Formats: sequence, structure tokens, C-alpha cells
Amino acid sequence: MVLPFTQILLILGMMVFIGIILFMIKKHLLSVKYAIIWLVAGAVLFVFAAFPYVVLLIRFYVGVEVASNLVFMIVLSFLVFIVLGLSSTVSCFAEQIKRLTQSIAILEKRTRELEDKNEKGK
Repeated sequence: MVLPFTQILLILGMMVFIGIILFMIKKHLLSVKYAIIWLVAGAVLFVFAAFPYVVLLIRFYVGVEVASNLVFMIVLSFLVFIVLGLSSTVSCFAEQIKRLTQSIAILEKRTRELEDKNEKGK
């Protein structure tokens, strides 16, 4: 069976994508928590590229008219979940930053009060 040129390009693209994710994990540029999500997405897209019949089967069972619409729907859903997860992470970090800023302000105030008290005692 000879694969069409576009299918070969898609398979190579997914292999490069997965390779980049693994490289980023190795260099600590991407945490494993987020890398797993991207690796799963890469694996799913790799299966879709290697075995396009899978997309046609899923399309039939889901009831989507055109297979490319199914792929776009899956990718869009994946991106929505990624944005939701990242929004949650950003919200947690914002709350931590607020608490840390308040703690620093309290510590700075106490330091100033102690310095003033120390200067008056001399």
C-alpha cells in the first residue's frame, strides 16, 4: 500500500511534533503535567494521519457529514480544554501572587517599625 504524499507529510509532522514535546520535557521547558496533554493530542492526530479510516468511522458514528469537520471539532475541543486548564492555572497563580504581595507588605511594615523603634532607642 502506497501512502499519499499528504498523509506522509502529516505522519512526519506528527513525529516532529512529538519529538519537540519530548525535547522540551528533557530540557525542562515544559512540565510533565502539560506535556502529557500535548503527547496525547499528538498521538491522536498521529493515528488520524496514519489511519484515515478511523476518522471516517468516528465520523459515521458521530453523524458528522464531512470528515474534516470532525477533525476540526476534535482539535477545537482540545484547544478549549487546554485554555480552560491554563486559565485555571493562571487564576491559582494570581491568587498566590496576591497573597505573597500582601505578606511582603506586612513584613516590610514590620521591618520599618522595628528599624524606627531601634533608631529611637539609640
